[in-house]
Amino acid sequence: MLPYIPGQRWISDAESDLGLGTILTCDMRSVTVLFPASGETRVYATRSAPLTRVSFSSGDQIESHEGERFIVATALEEDGLLVYICLDAQGNEKEVPETHLNNHLSLQKAKDRLLTGQIDRNDWFNLRYRTLLHSDKQSRAAIQGLSGARMALIPRQLYIAHSVGSRYAPRVLLADEVGLGKTVEAGLILHRQWLTGNAQRILIVVPESLQNQWLVEMLRRFNLQFSLFDYERCAQYPGQNAFEQAQLVICSLELLTDHPELQEQAVAAQWDTLVVDEAHHLEWHPEAPSQAYQCIEQLAEDTSGLLLLTATPEQLGKASHFARLRLLDPERYSSFEQFEQEEGQYQPIAEAVEALEEIADGEPATQTVIAQLRDLLPESDAQALIELIENDEADLEQIDSACTQLQGQLLDRHGTGRVLFRNTRDTVTGFKQRQLQSHPLELPEAYETQMSSSELQAHLSPEQYIEDALVTDNWAKDDSRFQWLLEHLHNHDDEKTLLICHRAASALALSEALKEATGLHAPAFHEGLSILERDRAAAWFADHESGPPVLICSEIGSEGRNFQFARHLVLFDLPPNPDLLEQRIGRLDRIGQQHDIQIHVPYFEESGQQDLLEWYDRGLNAFTAPCPAASALFAEFGEAVSDAIISQDAERLEQLTEATAQRRQELNAAMQAGRDRPLERNACRPQDAQELVNAIEAQDEPEALNTWLENALDIFGVNSEETGEFSWHLTPGEHMLNSDLPGLDNEDGFSMTTSRDYALHREDLQFFSWEHPFVQALQEQVVSGSLGNNAVSIFKTKALPEGTLLLEVIAAIHCAAPKHLQIGRYLPPTTMRFLLDERGNDLGKKVSFEGLSPKLDRLKKATAREVVKLRQEQIRELVDTADSRANDILPTVIEEAQLKMQSLLYPEVQRMKALREVNPSIRDIEVKALEMEYLAVADALEKARVNIEGIRVIVTA
Repeated sequence: MLPYIPGQRWISDAESDLGLGTILTCDMRSVTVLFPASGETRVYATRSAPLTRVSFSSGDQIESHEGERFIVATALEEDGLLVYICLDAQGNEKEVPETHLNNHLSLQKAKDRLLTGQIDRNDWFNLRYRTLLHSDKQSRAAIQGLSGARMALIPRQLYIAHSVGSRYAPRVLLADEVGLGKTVEAGLILHRQWLTGNAQRILIVVPESLQNQWLVEMLRRFNLQFSLFDYERCAQYPGQNAFEQAQLVICSLELLTDHPELQEQAVAAQWDTLVVDEAHHLEWHPEAPSQAYQCIEQLAEDTSGLLLLTATPEQLGKASHFARLRLLDPERYSSFEQFEQEEGQYQPIAEAVEALEEIADGEPATQTVIAQLRDLLPESDAQALIELIENDEADLEQIDSACTQLQGQLLDRHGTGRVLFRNTRDTVTGFKQRQLQSHPLELPEAYETQMSSSELQAHLSPEQYIEDALVTDNWAKDDSRFQWLLEHLHNHDDEKTLLICHRAASALALSEALKEATGLHAPAFHEGLSILERDRAAAWFADHESGPPVLICSEIGSEGRNFQFARHLVLFDLPPNPDLLEQRIGRLDRIGQQHDIQIHVPYFEESGQQDLLEWYDRGLNAFTAPCPAASALFAEFGEAVSDAIISQDAERLEQLTEATAQRRQELNAAMQAGRDRPLERNACRPQDAQELVNAIEAQDEPEALNTWLENALDIFGVNSEETGEFSWHLTPGEHMLNSDLPGLDNEDGFSMTTSRDYALHREDLQFFSWEHPFVQALQEQVVSGSLGNNAVSIFKTKALPEGTLLLEVIAAIHCAAPKHLQIGRYLPPTTMRFLLDERGNDLGKKVSFEGLSPKLDRLKKATAREVVKLRQEQIRELVDTADSRANDILPTVIEEAQLKMQSLLYPEVQRMKALREVNPSIRDIEVKALEMEYLAVADALEKARVNIEGIRVIVTA
């Protein structure tokens, strides 16, 4: 006979916040459960489902769908379903089938376990209470999803992630200049959306060459475990939609365009969020959009959220920029001509923002500016601010605040200000200088034949084309670049050097040659290594005391890695594409770099290497600064330069280099003139951004997390070995309470740190925060199950007569709601503690938890059960007293939550409606989603309930 029958009520042991579940279907393999309170459905294996049958006994209180409360007299079973014979408030008898039980019903499992002798340890009870308090604090935080990433706290990145990640189904363009961290911003947005439940199915589409970089970045920085889908992976699911086999997927654009059947599967897989990197390569013309553009367009039409990562609009041209906006909102951006007209209308806004900047710096407000502001911002609240900056008696702080608020209101009205975020190096500080050090070398005889090759790569990396097997095995020893490298490392043995070459084979050969020549073990960092192996190699390189002075990377192996602690970058060969060159330099040219970057290029004289070096340097100026126009210049001149290198046409190369330099100056001038400064300001509002940084820094204080972790790991039986001042290594213990903790599925375990700074320098360590999957899983194990929900202790004191009973009750207000509503912003799980004496007096305020707990001793389980049995009626009465007092508090808490919800959501709904009238880039669906959210939150708050989370019986001696 099957253990589950449709209609029965069960609760999830792992996710008790889902509310009361109803069995929908069951067979020998699986059972399907609907949780109406939270709108979730779960499918479990029949034999191992983490479910507990909900049944009530005589004297228990239950509640119907209609909210009517009853006292159970007895329970009958009919065809496997329970029917409760109850008494209502008037004493009338009534039948309540279990199918009619309130979906939000609170289950007092703590009392049931205590009274039936299932007594837990004191330290388990203590851990449960402390975990509840920490969970309360995390749920209240406005920085949810922002604090757990392994990243430096850069205000502009946090601002964008908070602004975009807080929206319903955000559709935006991230267009920072190269090197400013678009990938980090996208990852942070995804992390926030993932943790808050707004995005559970995510597809990232990138050029084939960037797949590994994204995979590494999402895992290392954000603990998001994406699956990489290529043709071989998709072929493993014949007759199925391959893209439905994973929640988080990365695939190449080429995979979809080359295989129409896989494109159809991807479109049909129904994603919450689509991310497209290098979106500026999607070619579009009104009459003939490219196949790649049409592919992304089709995906974007069927996906709620869309993040496009692209070059800055000035690099694209208006038509290309419009094509990207059209993907975000085809209804809003349907006509290029209309778009051009609207762009011209935003100039007064730009001028007003600039004027406010000057006023904030102390310049007087002219009547022209005041008149312009009154015209642009007719609302009454704005008029009051305008009067303030016009007032000669106002102090500088008041004027500065007024200017900031007025700028915010103006930026809200800016056409693409809500859908386009762009930071430029002109507005971001903290970058060091880049200095080119070129080293001309003699061409080895073995490479001379390669200089007449018709393949560009033979001119740039001749070592990989040598045909003589004997020479091939030892090419590095005869390569003058290698001899230069030996001298460089000798002269800079106390400084870190990162070497990048094109191929993994070259990296391995150089590593081996260094070992043979000097005894130095320089790790080769390439795509053949696992992510864990690369983490370890990077961590060893980062160790200033015992690490090697050089790390040798292949092109692909270095993707997604940052080594800003190194100051020397050796380009053993040059990549054929300037974008790849910038990626290489970007490994060191990051915010956080403490030194000017020395870019070393050892090259063969009168070779293709020298030709390309000259074009990159004099034509693109790509070494000393990022070249925003590099992609456009490469498209215009790249093929001709390649042909000239292969044909060794020095005169043609000089002409191309001069033409490139002139064109670069023209493009840079056009880009500078086309900069949209209000848009740049909108990408980071400094005061809001700094508040986010401050909040995360306050939460980063590791002492609380370390103390809780130490306690939890000990109780769960996880071995923890300190391996450094800020690091520990975790392995599964022999008697672990739970074997499902992430990362402990094998005996090797993993290493971690709770220090953000340490994690940024040690890539082999996982960065533990309250948002880390392991920490969250551990918290979930504590609070969602029954672990520690009751205990019995003895309290040795002379202040009270021997045998006096005290009851410590932990109650929490829970509000079951769909995850995406983020109900914790308004009503987080609110934990209450009562310490009742035998007469029901609450001593909790006089005797703190931390003051009492260390003074309590354990009782043997048999003795504890005897105490509970003898004092059962008194315990029941005191639990009911605590429950009643918690329920007395409930209406006030709900009212406060409703007021908070109204103060946060209602003005935002009204603001969005008003802005929709003056800024068409605000989509109707966003306004409607906010209105629906407001109603859904209000409804959920009404259904908040009290749950008894823990009961501790304390007997004095």
